Amino acid sequence: MNIAERARIKQRRKIKTEGLGQLYDILTDILFRHNPVGLPRTPGVRDDYGSPVGTLIPSLETAKSADEVQIMLLIEMARWYGKDSGPESMYGDISRDIWKAWLDFKGLSKASSRRNS
Repeated sequence: MNIAERARIKQRRKIKTEGLGQLYDILTDILFRHNPVGLPRTPGVRDDYGSPVGTLIPSLETAKSADEVQIMLLIEMARWYGKDSGPESMYGDISRDIWKAWLDFKGLSKASSRRNS
């Protein structure tokens, strides 16, 4: 197991223990569906988007719009994939999907918290 894979597993465990596992899975699916890096569509490759998702999730709490998510996502994708992260023009739809998923997740989380109070 290489260092990047170990870091990805550690980040995923941390996110899941914080109750964000469902969000992690949703955002990973969004990135894999849009596939801005052009990863091969083979089993197990979906998890390659786990690293940027794992570092993006903590930043979402401060986001105010899909445009802000796009900036955050571009930074994370460049950090993880460098010049292979794909053209910036691909990230508008991805960011809107992530923003919607984040808002949906927050709504579900708040509704669940209210019921358990």
